[in-house]
Amino acid sequence: MAFLGQDDILVLEKDRGTVRRIINGHTMNEPIIDVNVATEVERCMCGIALFRTKNNTANIFLYYTEAEST
Repeated sequence: MAFLGQDDILVLEKDRGTVRRIINGHTMNEPIIDVNVATEVERCMCGIALFRTKNNTANIFLYYTEAEST
């Protein structure tokens, strides 16, 4: 999870490869991003980090294992 604000949260769905946004307790209908992730062994959408710049711009970093394209 990453907290954008008091009632604004980003949540990873590790095996689906999606990031969902929850605002004021309500999950948005569509994911923010949907990545093709590998799910074998310990592979997944594993981590999220948030970095705010001096002008309060949010930079979001995702740690995941990309699945091979077929």
